[in-house]
Amino acid sequence: MPRWVILPQASRLTSTAWDGDARSTTSPTKIDMSAVFGTPANIDAVLLQVKLRDSASVSTMCYIRFDESAPGSTSPIARASDINDRWAGTQIVVPTDANGDIYFECAASGANTLNVILQVHGYHLR
Repeated sequence: MPRWVILPQASRLTSTAWDGDARSTTSPTKIDMSAVFGTPANIDAVLLQVKLRDSASVSTMCYIRFDESAPGSTSPIARASDINDRWAGTQIVVPTDANGDIYFECAASGANTLNVILQVHGYHLR
């Protein structure tokens, strides 16, 4: 795995598309980082602050994971708390594709039960 020196952001990059809106289970989906968060196009990794919760996370494995292509079992992951509707959070470094974009997939307990907040706290320029 490559090692990056992440350039921290003086102000966190946020998006109204990732401010806690409810999500359902999702197959791998691209996030255009420059369009959604305003990152430069020439990055090869991002430092994400991930917060999530699910209304039935006690009985279901609820998570979101990220990668430079379709996420798999070894991709950076954030898991929901094992207490229903309790926020859990972590910071993860995610490699980007050649365009500086990432992909995500999530598992929710039901339709629109997984709330996710993403913030970009830093990135690495190519």
